[in-house]
Amino acid sequence: PEAETEIVAGWLTEISGRKLALLRLASDVKLFLLSSLVATLYLGGPWALGQASIAAFLAKVLLVVVVTSIVRALFARFRIDQALSAFWRFVIPLSLAQLVLTLALRWWLPCPSRW
Repeated sequence: PEAETEIVAGWLTEISGRKLALLRLASDVKLFLLSSLVATLYLGGPWALGQASIAAFLAKVLLVVVVTSIVRALFARFRIDQALSAFWRFVIPLSLAQLVLTLALRWWLPCPSRW
């Protein structure tokens, strides 16, 4: 890299016009689809307060997109050692706490009759 723009934009520096627009559009579509997948798998999909709603689903997708964009803006130059450090400090303890909470609630709460 000779210039700061090459460092920042990477391989997109050499692309312009329609190709750049299509690549950015593809990136935005990928962000929306992956956010939809996260909202479906982890946030209950379109269900909100017992009823299916497109507005609730889009609100959940928007929440995931906003959080993803904030994380991407805050950690633009995230090295792999920083990612692993954050993973071991925050993600693993949170996932273990969630597992313990889920097992505890499953143990103490009665099993629903519909299952």
